[in-house]
Amino acid sequence: HEKGRLFVVGDIHGCYDDLMRLIDEIEHRDKDARYLFLGDLIDRGPQVYEVLQWSLSNISSDGKFQSLRGNHEENIIRWYAKWKEWQKNTVRTLQSPETKYMFHQVLLEHDMLKEETLEPIIKLFSSFPYNKDILMTPVVDGMQGNVVHYFIAHGWYLILENKDTEKQHWVNLNGRSCDGISMRELDRYREDSDEIPIVICGHTPTISSIYTSSKSGVEGANAPGMIGYRPHTVFADGGCWRQYDVLEYPCMLGALCLDTLEEIYPCSLSQRMEHCNEHLMEYSRNFLQAENPYRKALIEKILTKGEHIEMH
Repeated sequence: HEKGRLFVVGDIHGCYDDLMRLIDEIEHRDKDARYLFLGDLIDRGPQVYEVLQWSLSNISSDGKFQSLRGNHEENIIRWYAKWKEWQKNTVRTLQSPETKYMFHQVLLEHDMLKEETLEPIIKLFSSFPYNKDILMTPVVDGMQGNVVHYFIAHGWYLILENKDTEKQHWVNLNGRSCDGISMRELDRYREDSDEIPIVICGHTPTISSIYTSSKSGVEGANAPGMIGYRPHTVFADGGCWRQYDVLEYPCMLGALCLDTLEEIYPCSLSQRMEHCNEHLMEYSRNFLQAENPYRKALIEKILTKGEHIEMH
C-alpha cells in the first residue's frame, strides 16, 4: 500500500475527542493511512466548534483527509445563501435566518457569524463531493479477494444510477435503505459486471429503530452503536453523539478499512461502557453471541477463489 490504506469514517457530529482517538488508533496501524469521512461532521455533538476548526485545517479534496457531503453540510450551504440575502437588506425587519440545528448558535458563541469567517466554511463544505466510487481488491485475513466496487455516500447510493444526476445527489444526502442492496439491483448489476458491489453509507445510525427493526429476526444482524451490515452494504454511523444519553449501547465513532475490511474504534467496548457493567453484559448477551451473517456472507463472496497473500 504505497499511499497507505483507506479508512472510511462514519458520521462525526461534533465528537472531536472520539475523532482524535480514532485517528490515533489508525495511525498506530498505518502512519500513511488515508481517510474518507462520510459527511455530517457538524451539529448534534458536544464539540462542533473543535471539529469545525480541525476540518478547516486538515480536510482537502486531494489530501490525507477527505470528506463527502452530508445533509448537515448541505443545510449550511443552503442557509448561507439565505443569510447573505438577508445581509443585503438595508432595513432588516426580519430576524436573521437560523440554521436547522445548533450550528448557528456555535457561530454566535465564537464570533463567527460574519462573511469573512463563513466563506472558508462554505468553500470547504461546497468542495465535498456527493459520492465516490472506488475499485479495490481487498486482502482479508491474509487472502487476496476478488475486485470490489465500493459505492460510497453519506445517505445512500443508487448503484444503477449515474453518479452525477440530481436524483442520485438527493439520495446521496438523504436516502436510506436499511435492508441493503436489493436482489433486483444485484441481479441487474451482475448483468454488466463481475465486480462485487458494496454500498458504504452513514446517515442512518445503527442504534436507530428504523435500522434495527429491518432485520430484527435475524440472529447476529444487529450490534447497535457499532458498524452495521446488510446485504452488500456497510452502515458506518454508530450514533457516537448519543453516547451521553443512550447508555445501553456503545454509540461508537467507527472506521472501516477498505483494504482489509477491518473495523477500528476509538476505544474498546468495555472502555466505552465502563459506566455500567450491567449494560455491557446485557449488550454482549443480546448482540455479540453470533457473527453478523451479512458481514460473513460479504467476506465469503470477496474471498471466493481468493489467493493467500503473505502479510508483512
